[in-house]
Amino acid sequence: MKLYLLGCLATGIASLWALVEVWIARPDHDGLARIRSKIYRARLDGALTEEADLEAAEDRKLRRYLDRVV
Repeated sequence: MKLYLLGCLATGIASLWALVEVWIARPDHDGLARIRSKIYRARLDGALTEEADLEAAEDRKLRRYLDRVV
């Protein structure tokens, strides 16, 4: 009898574990997906802005150098 109850307990624990794994692996809900896409967009915009700033600084350096040389 104890062995049977132990088997039932083990089966119950395994079933609960499987439900938790399925719940964790489920796809994002609409709200979470929107927030995640906004975060990605903000990171991309920041990276593009930083790249443009660096390019502008390089251009200014080059112009100053060419003004001195010429």
